[in-house]
Amino acid sequence: MTLTLYTAHVAALAVPLADWAGPTREVLLAVHVIAALAIGLFVRANGWRGPLEAVAHAAVRLGRAGGPGARGGGAVRRAAPSRR
Repeated sequence: MTLTLYTAHVAALAVPLADWAGPTREVLLAVHVIAALAIGLFVRANGWRGPLEAVAHAAVRLGRAGGPGARGGGAVRRAAPSRR
């Protein structure tokens, strides 16, 4: 859940607060920390992945399997060193 929670935190901080007469930044930080801990513990207790982690995991599995149109089963091949 780390990637998902970090992305949500950054997105929430990107919202301008200049015209908003709500809680102070310290209160918002406390809310972010408590929400991140609660959500993270809930997801971990259920054995789930975060949505962004699931996307990253799927991309890794696709890359390891060779993906669509890949040649040679996805193995990375390096050119042999030239002898000059």
